[in-house]
Amino acid sequence: MPTQKPPTLLRIITSFAAFSFLVWTLSSSTFLDASADLVDKSLSGLKNASDQTLTRMISLSTDHIIR
Repeated sequence: MPTQKPPTLLRIITSFAAFSFLVWTLSSSTFLDASADLVDKSLSGLKNASDQTLTRMISLSTDHIIR
């Protein structure tokens, strides 16, 4: 069974730098704007699909009642 090596100073610095870069990237305004745009587009698409479904259901219901 292999034992874990204790973290070296280089590994600690590298891990910290990688984590800091990740946090900086995720908190940048460009990323946040892109995320907000993606959510907005997704919600808009969902609303359109919902509206189309509702319109189709009303149409089918009307056709059924008329028959």
